[in-house]
Amino acid sequence: MKHTIIILVFGLLLAACSRPDADLARQITGTWNEEAHFESETHYVTTVYAPDGSFSITTRAAEFTNDMAGTWRVEGKIILLSVTNASPGNLRYIGHVVKCQIDHVDSHQLDYQEIFERVGPTNTSIR
Repeated sequence: MKHTIIILVFGLLLAACSRPDADLARQITGTWNEEAHFESETHYVTTVYAPDGSFSITTRAAEFTNDMAGTWRVEGKIILLSVTNASPGNLRYIGHVVKCQIDHVDSHQLDYQEIFERVGPTNTSIR
């Protein structure tokens, strides 16, 4: 009986610790659009975070379209994108985990920073 109580308490603690990640993942799930400006060129980015843990990112510009896909999850305030598929322009990402720090998310806006060797500038996506 003593062991049953310990196991039950441990299970409840684990569930309580993972709840913020699950709540944040529910807020992020969906389709987000972003306009990114690089010198004189505009890139239109559509990111889909599916409820099943898959993601897809499509980047369109005047001269190209690039795609990337894989699985995603939330740990703390970080979105982890495990890239498993990509178009030729993004092949370098296959096998890597792209990290994005979440600054703010609500029903209409997602502010995040990509993390490479350091935290990058804030990007804003909208629904």
